[in-house]
Amino acid sequence: PGYSFTPDSREVVVSYGGKIWRVPLDGGDAIEVPFEAEVKLDVGPEVKSVYRVDSSDTVTAR
Repeated sequence: PGYSFTPDSREVVVSYGGKIWRVPLDGGDAIEVPFEAEVKLDVGPEVKSVYRVDSSDTVTAR
């Protein structure tokens, strides 16, 4: 979640909604920056943890 200014300092480049945008500092509409990347990434092993969940009607605040 970073941002950068364009070299002419008229727009800021930000990312949101899964896209990259150029946003004019004068209040104009944001312009989507075309961007596409093919990413191949291995996913690590599945991690499972067992947690005890108290089902009593009483809660103790500390």
